[in-house]
Amino acid sequence: MVDTLGRNSEVVVFVVDDDPPSRSSAATLIGARGYRVQTFESAESFLANYDGVTCGVLVTDYLMPGMDGLEFQRQLAERKADLPIILVSGFANIATAVRAMRAGAIAMLEKPYEPSQLLDAIEEATSLARRWFELRRRNAEAKVFVKRVRTASYGNDFGRACEQNDRIPFGYQLTHSRASSSRHFK
Repeated sequence: MVDTLGRNSEVVVFVVDDDPPSRSSAATLIGARGYRVQTFESAESFLANYDGVTCGVLVTDYLMPGMDGLEFQRQLAERKADLPIILVSGFANIATAVRAMRAGAIAMLEKPYEPSQLLDAIEEATSLARRWFELRRRNAEAKVFVKRVRTASYGNDFGRACEQNDRIPFGYQLTHSRASSSRHFK
């Protein structure tokens, strides 16, 4: 779906900030540019509610009670959540920025930031999120296709063996006919 500003509104910008005025201000700015926005008051709240598949961008405060931005990034990586991350902080320094970038953040902005800084970072992040989302979709389609081909060509036993190992089992040789398949191990 494309909104009136020409941006894809299927990309959700998640704003995580423990400070209600900062969270509300960022959400208003981002929403005014035509992005869908969801807000959360903590990293824990986001992690409890994120479905892991929504195409999105994460804008998060660095210093929050409970889980800080770097731990938040680590938790997302552990869950294999492909979200471009933009960290914002009123207490940023070079060492923190370097750690954040090494952990996978695409930008770190110092509060107070210029609205254009945040919007430019979100524009870059949404482009990246769309590419990642498309790659995940194509990968999932390829896996389904390969499973169908393997099962149709070699029978269900072979299809199940490939599915369990995500590849052709080592030492598996096929004697194939349309009616049956059998396996022989060396």
